[in-house]
Amino acid sequence: MKTDVKKLEKNKVAITIEVPPQDVAKILDKAADTLSQRVRIPGFRQGRVPRSVLEAKVGTDAITHHAMETEVPNIYREAVSGTDLEPIANPELKVIEQMMEGKKFIFEATVEVKPETKLKNYKGIKVTKPDTSVSAKDVDEEIDRIKGRFADLKVSKEKKVKKGHFAVIDFEGSIDGALFEGGSSSDHVIEVGSGSFWKGFEEQLVGLKGDEEKTIRVESPKDYYVKELAGKTVDFKVKVKEIKDKVVPPVDDKFAEKVGFKDLKALKKDVKENLVKRKKMQADMAVQTQAVEAAIKNAEVEVPQPMIDDYGERMLKEFGQSLMQRGVNVEDYLKMTNQTIDDVKANMQGEAEEMAKADLVLEALAKKEGLKVSDKEVDEEMEALIGRMGDAGKQFSEGEDAAKQRVLLRMALIAEMTKKKAADFLVEHSVEKASAKEEKKK
Repeated sequence: MKTDVKKLEKNKVAITIEVPPQDVAKILDKAADTLSQRVRIPGFRQGRVPRSVLEAKVGTDAITHHAMETEVPNIYREAVSGTDLEPIANPELKVIEQMMEGKKFIFEATVEVKPETKLKNYKGIKVTKPDTSVSAKDVDEEIDRIKGRFADLKVSKEKKVKKGHFAVIDFEGSIDGALFEGGSSSDHVIEVGSGSFWKGFEEQLVGLKGDEEKTIRVESPKDYYVKELAGKTVDFKVKVKEIKDKVVPPVDDKFAEKVGFKDLKALKKDVKENLVKRKKMQADMAVQTQAVEAAIKNAEVEVPQPMIDDYGERMLKEFGQSLMQRGVNVEDYLKMTNQTIDDVKANMQGEAEEMAKADLVLEALAKKEGLKVSDKEVDEEMEALIGRMGDAGKQFSEGEDAAKQRVLLRMALIAEMTKKKAADFLVEHSVEKASAKEEKKK
């Protein structure tokens, strides 16, 4: 098989593929065998019909058509695998010389491929590493958050709601006198002053007594996700059922024992170590983000629309899965937000393009610098990932498609791990700038 690649405008190429006569004969024989298993001819068993008899029954064109339909995609894939091309869309096929017994078969496949990425100034990128120091104040604030999880709500001695109280309320929302879906609740606990409800709602609870009722009027946010409610005047009929105080335990050795430590000193030490680890991890991620964003900005690359669409579809799928984890399906979400699926896709276009551009730059960098992951690295990551998946990981070891699923997972891991190596390379070859804090000291 001969293959000739010709570059066209932008990211399109025309691949001319020539199949020699001997291979054409094999392709037609295979097509005839497949058709013979579907056609019933008196006097012959299915699958045992001689080709001459089959041609007399269905015609040579039927055999050729079947061969074109089933084998041309395989020929195309084999031809592409022998090149450096990475198609990002389905090809447009054009027959140049028809498939006929004893003759060569020639066709042309026009397809859009991954664009060329020109890397520039990716070494020596200047980055600023965030401050990773942990102060005693940071430790105390973290312990305050921990003790907040062990707080109790107890009935307050106060008779009126104040800022900082937890009020147990029933409420019923309406617009122009009509109740709306999701606007009512019973025994709802709200921290007054936390800003967890719409602006102006909590402030109007202040001063109310237990069992007191009041109609609270507020404006819903203009960017509220339910478009029918966005920017509307809403009346809430509210009843205060109970007023509670948040009672937090004192931070002492007894509290430290309660959360699993020998004493308060041990708790503070553990909290500080974890804060240091967290800050270092966040700092590393921030530096990597700066390096990758700078490399993308310096590079020359134009992302074709089919690639943006593909990334958008992936994002949409992940978005649907995240909704399902929260007990909401896509159809319900679209109704709630008064959107169509095309609206959601359109909102994802910009991010999809940036993701595609980042991948193209990292892939080009890995290729240019010869960055690869070893089989051992992939094997270890693969087994660790499957182990974390629990029962879902059985798809890679059980069932007819297990081997195929492992191959697909391995390919995906190689791609992601290679991009990770490219990002690490950018960080390793970056130059750390002085932080704003250090500049001020100087």
